Amino acid sequence: MLSNQIVIMPPKYAIAFLRWFCREDYIEEIEGDLTEIFDKEFENSPGRARRRFTWSVLKYFRPVFIKSFKKSQPNSIGMYKSYTIAFHMLVRFSTSSQSLQVRLTP
Repeated sequence: MLSNQIVIMPPKYAIAFLRWFCREDYIEEIEGDLTEIFDKEFENSPGRARRRFTWSVLKYFRPVFIKSFKKSQPNSIGMYKSYTIAFHMLVRFSTSSQSLQVRLTP
């Protein structure tokens, strides 16, 4: 049978934020330490334990622990350069580009 024990969990939004920004090599250790402290403090004051857990997660938001997001971001500078080059070429060769557009349209 199921027991009527309450499952004590830290705030989900704080854990989600921690997992989002924290580097993979630190995440397990930091989350484990914060959860242990949360469990101890929850017995005395649940509300205070949640606030302190969230504040502790925010304190870890430092350059040492932040993972690199460069892998997920596309190289937009090269894209803009190619657009500007294409625009300049259209302006420079406007008569030939207009005649090409007329020929390509159905």
